Amino acid sequence: MDLFNTQNSNGFLSQPAQQPTDLFSSAPPPAQRAPAHSAYNKNSLSLSLSVQRSAAGAIVTARFTNTSNFERLTGVGLQAAVPKTQKLQLNAVSKSELDGGEEAVQSMKIIAVEGKQLPPKLRLRLKVSYTKDGAGSVVDQVDWSEPA
Repeated sequence: MDLFNTQNSNGFLSQPAQQPTDLFSSAPPPAQRAPAHSAYNKNSLSLSLSVQRSAAGAIVTARFTNTSNFERLTGVGLQAAVPKTQKLQLNAVSKSELDGGEEAVQSMKIIAVEGKQLPPKLRLRLKVSYTKDGAGSVVDQVDWSEPA
């Protein structure tokens, strides 16, 4: 008998081989990210928005991606506005300087004003600002509607 009890004296397996145990099998499946919708794509900056709705309102996650390999983007940020029937709470961007290929995230919470409900498709007016390496600062305004 060997140390791992894998062979008997005849050289055959004395016990059936066990399948590797999945240590995470009892854990719930990982949270799925809401689908991302493109909102902006210029000058090596891509911005996508994903919406997660709940009874309390909606959480919109803005994901900035520097799509270039070598250029640096600084002062990356987002301002947003919603219709008067909604209230917006905008959080700070996770990082405002993005080297090539890096990402940053900024989230916002949208709720309906008292006595109203959120519409089936959110509408946002976005002001995207950043400075590209070696160029001036850029400020672009985008009107975005949530796809169906």
